[in-house]
Amino acid sequence: MVSSKSSQSVQSFFYFSVLLLNIFVPSVYGAATPADWQSLKQELQGNLQSARPLAEPCFPHSIRDNVSSPSTSCSEVQGNYLNASYRTSIYRGFFHTYNEGCVSNATDQCLLSPDDPFSAVSGTCQQGLVSEYFIEVRNAKDVQAALAFARRTGVGLSLKASGHDYLGRSSIKGSLALWTRNLKQMTYHPSYSIRNGTKHGTSSMRAVTLGAGVNLEEAYDFADQHAVTLIGGSSPTVTVSGGWTLLGGHSVLSPLYGMGVDRVLEFTVVTPDGNLRTANTHSNPDLFWALRGAGAAAFGVVLSTTIKVEPAMPLTLASIAFPATPNNQLPFLELLINESTSWASQGWGGPLGSSYAALVHPGLLDLNATAKTFSTIANYARLQQPQAPTTGPSTSQTNGTASTGAAAPAVQYLHFPSWLAFYTAVIAPSANNGISQPNFANFRVVRKHTHRDSTGRARLLGLFASLLDEGLSPQILQTPPHLFPYEKGGTSVNRAWRDSYWMVGTSLQYAWNATDEERKGNATLLRTVSKRLVEAAPDGAHYPNEADPWLEAWQKEFWGEEAYARLLEVKRKYDPEGLMGCWKCVGFEEGRKGGEEDKFGCWDEYRGLA
Repeated sequence: MVSSKSSQSVQSFFYFSVLLLNIFVPSVYGAATPADWQSLKQELQGNLQSARPLAEPCFPHSIRDNVSSPSTSCSEVQGNYLNASYRTSIYRGFFHTYNEGCVSNATDQCLLSPDDPFSAVSGTCQQGLVSEYFIEVRNAKDVQAALAFARRTGVGLSLKASGHDYLGRSSIKGSLALWTRNLKQMTYHPSYSIRNGTKHGTSSMRAVTLGAGVNLEEAYDFADQHAVTLIGGSSPTVTVSGGWTLLGGHSVLSPLYGMGVDRVLEFTVVTPDGNLRTANTHSNPDLFWALRGAGAAAFGVVLSTTIKVEPAMPLTLASIAFPATPNNQLPFLELLINESTSWASQGWGGPLGSSYAALVHPGLLDLNATAKTFSTIANYARLQQPQAPTTGPSTSQTNGTASTGAAAPAVQYLHFPSWLAFYTAVIAPSANNGISQPNFANFRVVRKHTHRDSTGRARLLGLFASLLDEGLSPQILQTPPHLFPYEKGGTSVNRAWRDSYWMVGTSLQYAWNATDEERKGNATLLRTVSKRLVEAAPDGAHYPNEADPWLEAWQKEFWGEEAYARLLEVKRKYDPEGLMGCWKCVGFEEGRKGGEEDKFGCWDEYRGLA
């Protein structure tokens, strides 16, 4: 393993000769020579690209001052710094700052202020976790070339689609990155079935095949054009098959229609052994099972996913909100705990919090009946908002334009003609929330029995009270697929998901320019939250996509001990040399036996915090 100091010396030695080749040597872990990199660039027909941090053009100094700068101007970066679509359309753009800068080292980053990107910056732009080399994946051959290069030189690989990962899996320090965002092919199948790996047109099942780079916004538009509904998540710039689906994927429609993994019919994937494979119930079924819940980068690079879709459907929304005060949040959370079983049994899904509820149900439900369903919390909300109208809730049909702003009523029941109309009006406007912030999400599913007995309900209320005492906002997602008729053992997600109404947790963050001590304090608080989540729901499970990066016993908490043992077997079969991996992914502990701790050093710094 090459230390950072010796790595920099090697880079300095090679700069002159390498610049003649329009290429520079990254500080990767491995024994790649300038000739190795040039050979890879030629094999990829020039598709080996260099990357420097997004904000580098705005800094007076960079550790790469003697390497040609990117053509992007500082003004372009500043103008788009808080634009999610811009960030996710380029390799060096990430949604959360800990994917580009070191979470435990305030000096190893290159960031602008998210409060004012146009404010002047000083100091030196550091590379952080941004890979100095990346391959824009266009096809299977690109991935196979990268795998062969890693096998030959020992250079580590990382995998990025849109760069949203809450556990920093979108980047690995010193790695050669594989970037899949531009795999954007989309195909609609009016009739799709699979028998022994062969597609037939005899089934009435409708499906879409999406490239690994297609994001939710693009997929929803495409599905709507074909009068079908894709079950998916909330953030428009999260990729569907490249990220959201592989570790589970939950939606406001999941209670009735299942998780993202439940709806996958087939993957096309290049496994770490270099083979291009089709994975479905008939071809490579063990790989198919593993990818449906534990995918990430552990089992290879997914190129496309075929997903079952539903007919176009109208939706009914129940939206209830009020201004939060120190005294009115916990009583509202207690109401949610007591009422949730009834709502869940009817199929309502969506987010809940200490001063709001926004639940969705397929179909044009009677709005007066809907008002009756939520009358308890609606009446409470009206009492907290003395300026609200006293004539009752707003009940209307809409083409997708919902009321917004301070004048919006505390209680609204609305109809939307389609998923896209609902999504565009209600969810998409918050697309840029939290961008360029080191925001951590930490969520755990709660078994049904917790709601059914007084002891369990008291534990939940105690959890919410402790979060409020810490100045954190309790967040509830009524999205587990408890009504979906799933195939037992068909996916690798933790079984607790099938027996839960809620996923509960919170999010927290440190300032973009926080000191090392402040960052450590934030990580310590995150660890405390994790312990309280486990105490409140001891037989629940953490969600691998939205969890504490330093979670202890993560194998058990993500997938369960029995499932994880099976996942390791699949990992060893398709990745016998341990070429691919990521933080807290399947095989993570085995991938570290080769003494490569430094590539995860930024994250390792906070392991074991009390």
